[in-house]
Amino acid sequence: MTKTNVRFGGKLAILALGLAAVGSWAQGSAIVYDNTTHWQNNIFYDNREFGDEVNMIGISGGVYKITEFSFEYFVSPTLIPASTKTLVLRLYALDGPTTSIPFGRTAATPGTELFDSSDYFTIPLTIGQNGYNRIDIGGLDINASDRMAWTVQFSGLAPNEQGGLLIYNPPTVGTSFNDFWRNNGGTWTLSQIDGGAVFANFGARVLAIPEPTSLQLLALAGLGTLGWWAIRRRAA
Repeated sequence: MTKTNVRFGGKLAILALGLAAVGSWAQGSAIVYDNTTHWQNNIFYDNREFGDEVNMIGISGGVYKITEFSFEYFVSPTLIPASTKTLVLRLYALDGPTTSIPFGRTAATPGTELFDSSDYFTIPLTIGQNGYNRIDIGGLDINASDRMAWTVQFSGLAPNEQGGLLIYNPPTVGTSFNDFWRNNGGTWTLSQIDGGAVFANFGARVLAIPEPTSLQLLALAGLGTLGWWAIRRRAA
């Protein structure tokens, strides 16, 4: 065996290991975004639809199949009558019109609706432990890119009741900007909390599986690179 073949064999072995790892990930869900560790002992309340923009780990521009979404919320411990209090979870692709933000960021607004919990089930508000609650929604089958927005909207709350999202920062998996989306009568705007002094990152976790298209592109790119390398070595 020549020295050249030894090197090529080593590269093939590395590629095989990498593809095996990708294949293993594809067989089950993995956490692609997680911001549920560092609670800032703070809650943000809003009576409109609002939420966070998240950047999931993995292939930039890749496609994922979201299988589970979890988030945390707080409601004031009255909820009388409780049967009339609900919230809606929505997921959006960031493919709407681009907007410029006063604090220096330009971004595409939430556009295509990927998921609306009210189309499938009602999420009743519960007092939980001193008003704190966690919702885990499994069995999902939602195609999304590596960037998306998630929002909640509380309904049925009395004037003396409040509903809000728990603030966590920093995310332990993935990233999020220090701002949040708010739907003002159909117009999406980006806002900050206390001028950015409080990080506007809300507690959520996303589990997903990379779609075959992303995995195939990754594999073909690796094989193409090795094929080109082999031809160059033989020509030399």
